[in-house]
Amino acid sequence: MQPGAPSPYAPPQAPYTPAGFEGAPGDVARPGVVVWARVYSVAFAVMYFVATLGGVFVLYAAGEASGDKAAEAMIQGVVMVVLCPILMGLSIVAAAAPRKRWGWIINVVLIGLGCTSCLCMPASIPLVIFWLKPETKRWFGMA
Repeated sequence: MQPGAPSPYAPPQAPYTPAGFEGAPGDVARPGVVVWARVYSVAFAVMYFVATLGGVFVLYAAGEASGDKAAEAMIQGVVMVVLCPILMGLSIVAAAAPRKRWGWIINVVLIGLGCTSCLCMPASIPLVIFWLKPETKRWFGMA
């Protein structure tokens, strides 16, 4: 046995990979759709933040209105102020989701929510097509 050589009786050592490192040796390459899904999630978070501010403005304007329009604006403002922060939080979690099964699921839920809007469909339909591919599921450890 040569000096400095590892012992043949020692167990093999696993290569060191720091926590959160996504490019472990032998791992599958990150699909491009993952980056686009994160961009999509951040864009949704910004959109929901602006919608929350819009809901606050609608509530303020409803206080100055009178009659049926005031009640309608009040309901719309409350719905926006309650739902938009929840959806913004979902978007932030989806943007920062790790490579776990729930990370894949929360992103597909957010992409599915985008499919309900004609404005978001041009982005969400290609995303959902590529998100459902086996390469993406494999990268998240599902296949």
